[in-house]
Amino acid sequence: MPSQFLISRRSLITAAGCGLLAYAAGPVLVPSAIPTALAEGDGQDLYFIKTANTPNGTVEVHAATATSAYQDASHHDTTLFSTDDAPNGTFHMVGQDLYFIKTANTPNGTVEVHAATATSAYQDASHHDTTLFSTDDAPNGTFHMVGQESSPEGTGDTTTGGGRFNAGIVAAASQYADGSWGDQCAVFAENMIAAAGGPRIFLGNDPAGYQAAWAGWCTEQTWQTVAAGDICQWYDPSGAYSQMHTAIMTSGGSPDTATVVDSNFGTPLNQELVHRGSWSSRNVCFHEGTYKFWRVN
Repeated sequence: MPSQFLISRRSLITAAGCGLLAYAAGPVLVPSAIPTALAEGDGQDLYFIKTANTPNGTVEVHAATATSAYQDASHHDTTLFSTDDAPNGTFHMVGQDLYFIKTANTPNGTVEVHAATATSAYQDASHHDTTLFSTDDAPNGTFHMVGQESSPEGTGDTTTGGGRFNAGIVAAASQYADGSWGDQCAVFAENMIAAAGGPRIFLGNDPAGYQAAWAGWCTEQTWQTVAAGDICQWYDPSGAYSQMHTAIMTSGGSPDTATVVDSNFGTPLNQELVHRGSWSSRNVCFHEGTYKFWRVN
């Protein structure tokens, strides 16, 4: 790896699926080493939904980021929708997800809502729903999706919260398949935040200061507000470093239903690989019940 992409890092040693902290020096990806296509803008990005004359006969999503003055792309994706269906409805972006409101030629004569998720590169659906509206009424008005839903991952992500970087963090993490290299747990979270266009956060080499470091960049959340794209930081109030871990929330809700994506969890030891799973499977390992949720400001 080129030297300009290297800075110091922490090294976490895992045992029996639970993180034990040690220190080491090694590489960390800095923003210039992370694909810019993962970055998300501030809501002023320009999207182009191409519904005709595409090479594969599928609807395409393209986007240029506001932060690059519309010179860099965040999306050049094919989707699960056929261009043949384009005349039967309208396409809308809701967050980074692509919605299709089908208002003609539906099997039951009712308007349908379909959606493809950004985190699956528009290959997985989050909605295939009929509605209470009749297609007969479609000429009498317009249908539109309202909201800022963000791409659910295949592992059950829910709508991201109001944080301006949440959707980008989820989208960036979705580019890492289970078993791919992600670095140390905190470094992985730091890199996904940077890939989403967020600040370059460096938590430092003293885990006792992690929560204070997060507090400098983030707003603390609760189970009532935590959402996909927020960060969960486990810590040991006793000062022992054997129960530290950092994960990205991929859904909220409750301790029984929440899910995460993280790196360097599980075995083999210190494997630095990305994994997805239930929040509770992490919580039982890392000083159960001692954690904080953070949303990047």
